[in-house]
Amino acid sequence: MAEPGGEVVGRFPLTVRHRMLDGLSKPQDVRPQPTMSVWTHLTESRWLPLDELIRYARFPQMREASRLVRGVFPGRHHVFVSHRWLDGGQPDPDGTQARLVAWHLVASMCEAVRVAHRRGLHAPRQVAPAAMSMPVGVAGSDLAECLLVGVLREVLDDTSLAPVAQELERVGMDTVELGAAEASEDIGLEHLSTLLDALPALRPLLERIHIWYDYTCVPQAPRSPEEQGLFRRTLESLFLLQFAGRTLVLLDDVVDYLGRAWCSLEAATSLTSTAGGRPDILYTGGPARPSGPATDAESLRSLVNDRQLVIWRGLLDTEVFRLQTRQECVRRLGLSMAEPGDLPYLYDRMLSFAVPNGRMSRHALVTGVVPLPDMGEGKILIPMPDYSGSQPVDGGRPVRVMGSLDGWGGLNLRGYVEERQADAGPPDVTPYWHSPGPDAAGTTPTCHVAVVAECEGEAVLISSWVRRHRAELEKQLRVTVVSGSWTAVDPVPVGHLPHGRLRAQPVRADVWVVVGKSGLVANDVGQALCRVVYEARLPAITVSLDHTEENVEQ
Repeated sequence: MAEPGGEVVGRFPLTVRHRMLDGLSKPQDVRPQPTMSVWTHLTESRWLPLDELIRYARFPQMREASRLVRGVFPGRHHVFVSHRWLDGGQPDPDGTQARLVAWHLVASMCEAVRVAHRRGLHAPRQVAPAAMSMPVGVAGSDLAECLLVGVLREVLDDTSLAPVAQELERVGMDTVELGAAEASEDIGLEHLSTLLDALPALRPLLERIHIWYDYTCVPQAPRSPEEQGLFRRTLESLFLLQFAGRTLVLLDDVVDYLGRAWCSLEAATSLTSTAGGRPDILYTGGPARPSGPATDAESLRSLVNDRQLVIWRGLLDTEVFRLQTRQECVRRLGLSMAEPGDLPYLYDRMLSFAVPNGRMSRHALVTGVVPLPDMGEGKILIPMPDYSGSQPVDGGRPVRVMGSLDGWGGLNLRGYVEERQADAGPPDVTPYWHSPGPDAAGTTPTCHVAVVAECEGEAVLISSWVRRHRAELEKQLRVTVVSGSWTAVDPVPVGHLPHGRLRAQPVRADVWVVVGKSGLVANDVGQALCRVVYEARLPAITVSLDHTEENVEQ
């Protein structure tokens, strides 16, 4: 009973159907792995089936592995394992990593079977956006849902699912989870093998989980000329290997993991290649264990984001502002590598994949230009700010998807370097430019491009891309670009700030285009710019450079 005038608070688990959230939820399965889009590029890749790992009870060297699968296929689940080498010649000397990976994947497959049986094999997962995109009703972990969509639906029907679920029910999910919790003590994986003897219907499903672990799936030194060729080709397709599947990070010493160049690159790539930017995290023991499994994933995600931000600034200072050599950049970032000869490859990869996600902070340093609509007759629109925080910044305005624009080049530092190789001059850091095109007085609407970036180096990078690809933007959006500006929203101001101040600038244009990473475009600063344009009764178009489909909206 509540006190008079008080509240009655009811709490319920999201796994239980609730009529209020049912009305808000919508079907949203995880995306299947994009094997068909990359299989032609990965025909030489080698993968270790999970049942083979269980048989070996360790990760064998490539020359010892009797059954490695070549290529990627639908109906399989591909796992890229990112891990520290614990010894110079053997990454997993006592087999702990192998035991943890094997138990983790078996437990996840059991979870997928249980979820499919309870919810229905082809019933989609329900997600409530109003509850921060939390699943509602029966749902599993992201990994279990991925196994359900990519493996169980591909090879089973309701009839063939039933005996697998019945086996698991007899054994008990608690038994599986207890075994996974004590995986590091299961020497030779004897306990896991005994468990699987009681789950014969589950065993064929394990063959469809394919693991990429560098020690097993690429030739180790000393290499023959043929093996050396395969080794280099595999390195060149490393991003595609992560893109083809899910990254599983084996986490023990976080500081050492993120201080290794290869691990840091793989962790950063996983945020780009994994759906939702959430790699799977498996704690393997060590001196700095976080408080729990959920905290492990979120802690590493936060640390990787911070690390990415610092690496990104180092790269921008090196390539855009030319303040240091590449060797000095890597040294100052504290990135270690066993083979100094790996530096060119690693640095080249970081140029393409070290882009941070675009975070907002109310304590950010904002520099550059705030463009304001010039209404003519000496009038400038300055909207009243809403300090209450009670209204969403988009004001509930309707949004229309206009199409797709390949804007990744705006964030591709590698492409920027290649295009500017012949240009030895300093970069143009001006936060506002105006240059009417030849059709400015014609029938094509004039356009102002407002860039929103995470730091001044990124702002200069995107603005340079806008100006170099101006004709393409005009053709796609059917406008004439007459001016541009950039605003940098810097959550942690480290690195070079060539401008370092903020000013307002009146802008006269028929259409505004706000360009940047989706996080910045969709949140406070990007939406505030859109709101200013909306109040001026002008169309505002947003372009999210880090998305490839349906990333142009009005």
